[in-house]
Amino acid sequence: MSKQKKSMYLNKKRKRIKKGPVILAGLCALLLLVSGVSAWQTWNKGETILPLTSDEEKPQVLDDSDKQKNEVSEYDIDTPASITAIINKQRPFPSDYEPSDLVVPNIAMRDNISGDEQYVRAQAATALEAMTSAAANEGIALLLGSGYRSYALQESLFASYEEISGTEAANQYSARAGQSEHQTGLAVDLVGDDMSCYLEICFEETPTGQWLASHAHEYGFILRFKKGKESITGYQYEPWHFRYVGPELAKAIHEKNVTMEEYFDLVQG
Repeated sequence: MSKQKKSMYLNKKRKRIKKGPVILAGLCALLLLVSGVSAWQTWNKGETILPLTSDEEKPQVLDDSDKQKNEVSEYDIDTPASITAIINKQRPFPSDYEPSDLVVPNIAMRDNISGDEQYVRAQAATALEAMTSAAANEGIALLLGSGYRSYALQESLFASYEEISGTEAANQYSARAGQSEHQTGLAVDLVGDDMSCYLEICFEETPTGQWLASHAHEYGFILRFKKGKESITGYQYEPWHFRYVGPELAKAIHEKNVTMEEYFDLVQG
């Protein structure tokens, strides 16, 4: 090869070598730009970018059990004043607890209802009025049979049931003082205006009982003591007893067809 040709060959080779890093840097910049745009679009849609795992290099995905734990953790089930507080035989309320926002809802009530039992907490009262109005539009006339009960009133009621039925039997259909949902001011016993099957299992067969079973959750109420769940709740099936927990939680519990104890993983083995 002549010196001139050799010089030309070396010059071309040097140019190719110089261009190599430039091309590589350009490709890297393009990849970074595309990645950045994709991330910005994801962020702009309100989506969260999860970090990649070091082993699998895959996004973190929450399974159903993790999602359930996150949902459950949003609710306060321990503070008596919380609308999602759980009270039962294992989780009694203090004897001096009384809700600070008790009101008389603007709905019809059964005859001879006691003064205390006319009250419910304000949030539950608003929901109860809305539910009663909706039921009336469908030809269902709801009456409040019982609302709030103080510790002292529940103590008196249980004593009377105990005298009539004996302790063991009374403990299946009535709560001891401090263990009654009525002390929360969020529980209500409901009945139709004809008082048909009030505080009886046959209430489930009445138009009023059937309407409540289908629609109460839409207004934030759940059927608290469900059929077939007696060993979990500690009480007999009560198709007339509804508990206000708020629309979101009521919907979740209704759709899962579970008790509060099951939803919040409080079932004791």
